[in-house]
Amino acid sequence: YIVKISAFCSSNAGSIYSEEYNFHTPCTPITTLPYTCNFDADSAGTTAPFISCWQRNSNYLTGNYPYVNSTYSSSSSHSLYFYNSGTTYSIAALPQFDTTLYPINTLQLSFKMRASSLNYKLTVGVMTNALDASTFDSITTVAPSATSTWEQFTTYLTNYAGQGKFIALRSQTGSFNYVYVDDIA
Repeated sequence: YIVKISAFCSSNAGSIYSEEYNFHTPCTPITTLPYTCNFDADSAGTTAPFISCWQRNSNYLTGNYPYVNSTYSSSSSHSLYFYNSGTTYSIAALPQFDTTLYPINTLQLSFKMRASSLNYKLTVGVMTNALDASTFDSITTVAPSATSTWEQFTTYLTNYAGQGKFIALRSQTGSFNYVYVDDIA
């Protein structure tokens, strides 16, 4: 939210407004399934606000990866763009799940992925702290079987035994990696 405050003493239309204050309400854990996200309602670009209630984590130069982009989309207008090089990484963590209702090991994550090289990969994992990359616990790594086309992937989290509450996607480290993700469910 962006808020300005002014005095309202009867019908005084000439009140002076305060500075703008930016804030957001705390995100509540996901309590209803299915959870879906296609990024079409989100602002695109490296400087745009990140997806509401999601967290991103990157050690790439600017830290603005991943970000919502409007270059490719499997459904309509936007997707999530991951990039990394060498030892850098980019992580996008979905909003926290209410694990009292939905233990992580009872869930699955489905999404579409597009990559321009068969070498580009994405790792699905779970995090206890979405802002701390060291808590990323890898479940599986997916790789495209074709280039420049959208492919569907589904990861079952049945073998997860940790305490994490955030399902997350991480771009594969060790080489250059450009990956687009869309239609998360």
